Amino acid sequence: MAQTDVDDANDTKVLVALRVRPLSHKELEDCNGEADVQIMDKRHVIVKIMPKSLDDPLRGNRHREKRYTFDYAFDEHTDQAEIYNLTTRILVDGVLEGFNATVFAYGATGAGKTYTMIGTPDSPGIMVLTLQDLFERISKSDEANEFSFKVTFNYLEVYNENIQDLLSPSSVYLDLREDPVKGMCVAGISDWE
Repeated sequence: MAQTDVDDANDTKVLVALRVRPLSHKELEDCNGEADVQIMDKRHVIVKIMPKSLDDPLRGNRHREKRYTFDYAFDEHTDQAEIYNLTTRILVDGVLEGFNATVFAYGATGAGKTYTMIGTPDSPGIMVLTLQDLFERISKSDEANEFSFKVTFNYLEVYNENIQDLLSPSSVYLDLREDPVKGMCVAGISDWE
C-alpha cells in the first residue's frame, strides 16, 4: 500500500472498511463455487448480480455488476492483525491524547461482526488488539511516570433500534440521551476500567 493511501486514511474523521466473510457451504453450492463478490486493489468491491431465472430468454445469460469503493476492502483471507493495523490502530494516538474513539461494526446476522471485533484466542479481533496496543503503549510511554491514565470502555449492540449493553447483558434496553456535560450518551451503559 502506498504511503499516500495511509496518510489519506489518517486525515479523515470517518473511515469505512468492508470485510467479506468466507462463503458458507450452502452459498458455495448456490453459486457453483464462483464468488459473487470480488475485491480489487483493497478498496474496490464488485458484486455480481445473477439473473433471477435462467429460463428468461431475454435476461437468462445477462449478469449485472454493482461497484463500490471503500477506504479499505478486505477479503476472507485477510487476517485480524492487518485489519486492525489499517483501520483501528490509527485511533490509539488520539485516545492517548484524551480523545474518544468509536469502532462500529455493521452487518446482517452471521456476517462476521463478532469475529472481527472479538476474534478467537488464536486470532484476536479489533477490540482485543486495541486494548493490547493501548496498554502496551501506556506502559512504554515517557509520560507514564508523569501522568496517570484511566482507560474505560464499553461494548454495546444496536439491533432493531434497541440498545443493549454487551458487557452487562440483561433483557433491559438502554436509551440514547443528551447529557449537558458528556453530550450524546447511552444512559445506563456500563463503563469498564
